[in-house]
Amino acid sequence: MGKKLPYVKTIHTLANMRKILTLLVLFTVTANLPAQSKKKIKEADIQVKITWRIDYVGGKEVKYKEKEEYFNPNGKICEVKDYDASGVIKSDVKYIYSSDGQIIKEISLDKNGNVEQTIEYSYSGKLKTEKKITNSEGKVISKKVYEYRKR
Repeated sequence: MGKKLPYVKTIHTLANMRKILTLLVLFTVTANLPAQSKKKIKEADIQVKITWRIDYVGGKEVKYKEKEEYFNPNGKICEVKDYDASGVIKSDVKYIYSSDGQIIKEISLDKNGNVEQTIEYSYSGKLKTEKKITNSEGKVISKKVYEYRKR
């Protein structure tokens, strides 16, 4: 009598498959939701977007600032600050753009505002040709060169 019937195993497998399918659908839908577009940010004249996280612990609401995103007048992101639950800055990245709107530098700062790392980009026209990463002393620690070939 300890034997399981074959259709019981099939029912459990189908139930697991439904759960997995539901999770995949939810992930796909949320992964494809666009953030606020540059155009909308510019049109609304937004300077900063603050993301608050609200957790419910023991029936109480615990709210803290999770992120601050700063925008330039063209609607492009110019700084992102991430915070931990106690309000301490986890990361702070500043973005610098060329006159034609291409990102040319990312500066990562520590919680005291000191440069930890810098990423510089070079372009040929609209194509990125190089990505160079330097440490806090300005020494190159990594470099990528992009090569393009026409058909």
